[in-house]
Amino acid sequence: MITVQEAPEGFRPLTATFHVGTEYRMLKNVVADLERGKVEFVLVEESRGHVSVWRAGWIEMPDQTISVVKVKARA
Repeated sequence: MITVQEAPEGFRPLTATFHVGTEYRMLKNVVADLERGKVEFVLVEESRGHVSVWRAGWIEMPDQTISVVKVKARA
């Protein structure tokens, strides 16, 4: 497990933080899914007892709020 400052470049949070004491099973299931899919990830301890899952290989989607259509004005 690493800290936020130690997170490798190119990794971003995939999940919100899990409380290790009460939400361990959910964290374990997320990790199992990522391992099964061979997805590169790291566990980041954001504060004592609170861990989030960060992953690499994000695909940035285009911003849907930006119009790519040029509008021609009528003369």
